Amino acid sequence: MPRVLKPRKVDAKTKEVIALVVAAINNCDFCRNAHAGSLRSKFGYDDEGIAEILGTIALWSEVTRFNIAAGVTWPETQRSPKETADAAYPNHGRPGGTSMSRICVFAPQHSRD
Repeated sequence: MPRVLKPRKVDAKTKEVIALVVAAINNCDFCRNAHAGSLRSKFGYDDEGIAEILGTIALWSEVTRFNIAAGVTWPETQRSPKETADAAYPNHGRPGGTSMSRICVFAPQHSRD
């Protein structure tokens, strides 16, 4: 986990926004509040900024539902998000590996693995 959280190409603020998005998608109130609080205290976000992030999640969730219903597929000339994750984390989803989409950084007892 330290390798993923260490600032490299993606800065700490962006990673915290991603963590809020994952918490919202996983519907974990504890994590959602923890990441929103971190964005407020460490990065100066206010309620409007947090609401904008959550609204963007809602928008893209609906687009995804539409694309699934419409049968939209990923272009074969591009690497799919799953292929990208598999290349970055070769043990992802394998026995003994980590399910990256189910990690709860602040409260491991809330992990859904």
